Amino acid sequence: MSVETRQSMLINPVGRILVHPHGAPLEPMKRLWYFFAAGMILFGWTSQSMAESYSIHPVGRVARTADILALEILPEFKDALLGLDSFSHVIVFYWFNRNDSPEERATLRVHPRGDKRNPLMGVFATRSPFRPNIIGFSVCRIKAVKDCTVFVDKIDALDGSPIIDLKPYIPGNDCVPGATVPEWVRRLERE
Repeated sequence: MSVETRQSMLINPVGRILVHPHGAPLEPMKRLWYFFAAGMILFGWTSQSMAESYSIHPVGRVARTADILALEILPEFKDALLGLDSFSHVIVFYWFNRNDSPEERATLRVHPRGDKRNPLMGVFATRSPFRPNIIGFSVCRIKAVKDCTVFVDKIDALDGSPIIDLKPYIPGNDCVPGATVPEWVRRLERE
């Protein structure tokens, strides 16, 4: 399986971050900008307009066949996989590349899962692929890591979806005891 040529994806800021990563308040009219790159988040200061865009470059792609589900990481990021095999699960951030149109990015309210029985919700209160920045994520059980490939048990992404980042699942950080959800989510979990 080969990884397709790297492509850029544009991200448009949708909100302001008002606190420095170390907890210090920001000066008025300043905000924190971020850029995902090769598994890192780089921070910097800017006072430019919220209308600016950022580029994200994929680190790999999702590969699905009848028998295999894998995360194919580009060879230049092979060293970034060191130690990932010591974790049971990985959080995969990917781009909903098949939902990338101005109309779909302009969608701000949906019935979750397209089910009219679910209440109309803002996309930030759903996992809908229709949103201003079409970033998806899945928590996947790692079956094996071999060379530039991470074999996983399942993922919500489609074959060929660009992977923009991987992070190890750390229960103490990623599990929130006592978290609550609305009734429609509890109903979906029961079904």
